[in-house]
Amino acid sequence: KVVWYWQQQGITGPQPAIITRLDRDTVGLVLAAKHPYAQGRFDQAQHATLEKQYVAVVSGQLTKSEGEIDAPIGLGADGIHRIITDAAQPAQTRYKILKMATNTLVDVQLLTGRTHQIRVHFASLGHPLIGDRLYGQPSTLIDHQALQATRLSFVDPFSKKQIHAALPIPSLFETLLTEK
Repeated sequence: KVVWYWQQQGITGPQPAIITRLDRDTVGLVLAAKHPYAQGRFDQAQHATLEKQYVAVVSGQLTKSEGEIDAPIGLGADGIHRIITDAAQPAQTRYKILKMATNTLVDVQLLTGRTHQIRVHFASLGHPLIGDRLYGQPSTLIDHQALQATRLSFVDPFSKKQIHAALPIPSLFETLLTEK
């Protein structure tokens, strides 16, 4: 979709370079460089300035209003699923409850960036994301996991200015709070 958007804007040239990515069936903000030079300028120092926030609807009611999940994540035997295992890379996820009904709307910040991290961590607590077919909570109301990259901030490697981008929480997430 980035290529299509840039074509509509009259931007031509090499393929965009994705700086941040999202799991399949996750929606929201991503950061892409228009060309390899810009990608190269977004080095390790720039990655240290990158902050991403997510919102998610998890099944059931969490017991703590905020917390940190610290559980290492590795690849499962099937080569697809990720699992919590001591013989894996460290993974930390911070969350805060935004609203609770039958299910819970949480604000989530990744302290590390493992594949499927948010999904695996909440499933490990017994509260998988609504709509997540891979980790256990399909939904008739949404065809993907209820997870959105809502806020993104970073220091622009050229101007050195702090850039902030944000999306509203999807209205469907409010409906998912009462799904059984």
